[in-house]
Amino acid sequence: MTTPTKPRLIFATKTLQQQTFPLGDREFFSKRLTGEEEIIYQEGSTLAGFGMNLVEQTEANLNMYAAIFSRREVRGQGVDAVWAGQHLGPSNVLELMAYLRTGHNGPGIAPAPGVTLHLPELSQDIEIGGRLFGGRTINYHEYVAYLRALPSDDLVSEASRLQRQGGDLDPLDLMSEAQRMVRVTSDTRRGQAAAVAAQLSARVLDGGEPVSGEWLLEQLSIDELGQLADYLRTGELGADTPNDSTPENVPFGA
Repeated sequence: MTTPTKPRLIFATKTLQQQTFPLGDREFFSKRLTGEEEIIYQEGSTLAGFGMNLVEQTEANLNMYAAIFSRREVRGQGVDAVWAGQHLGPSNVLELMAYLRTGHNGPGIAPAPGVTLHLPELSQDIEIGGRLFGGRTINYHEYVAYLRALPSDDLVSEASRLQRQGGDLDPLDLMSEAQRMVRVTSDTRRGQAAAVAAQLSARVLDGGEPVSGEWLLEQLSIDELGQLADYLRTGELGADTPNDSTPENVPFGA
């Protein structure tokens, strides 16, 4: 007597998808994240929000991305954190991971026609002081170098501590602490300028020499330097851009 068989509910069919996509100089299968990979990804994505060092967390995440992509590399060669840092960055990693998390046969996320998952090209070239720059948004290696160029002191915490201790400090100690905070602020701005200059120097379009942070600070205001850093990181233009028309002056003393 034959035992009747029931229909089978087969899971993980989308997990085994064999569609491929290019990234950098490699090709990868687009199978969805496994449950274990999802746990690791969620853990890495949220730890930075609990006060952990952003540089260390970014480098740890590069190892995590390398492990995930190694399991999908078409030729079975795998990738490492160095490769991940070259081809992943703040401007493409979220879309990439959403692509791997949701599935692609619907409903899910898939690139629009003509769109790739590579680091995107800047939508507009950059002109500063007669020099021309352009290319792709920054990768994670450049982002980490930018973060390392900034002082590690938390200025908000330092200011709060100084305010709390103000009444207990000797006036000379208070002045010394205040001077130190001013120097940290200045070092932060100069460090930011040097890191952005290094990013621009890797994107020279006019065949000229690399540029320095000192040169950049002579060309731009502090606000413009921040806009430039955001543009190189995200590839997106903010609401206020250098090409906007100059607003009318607000008269004073009237």
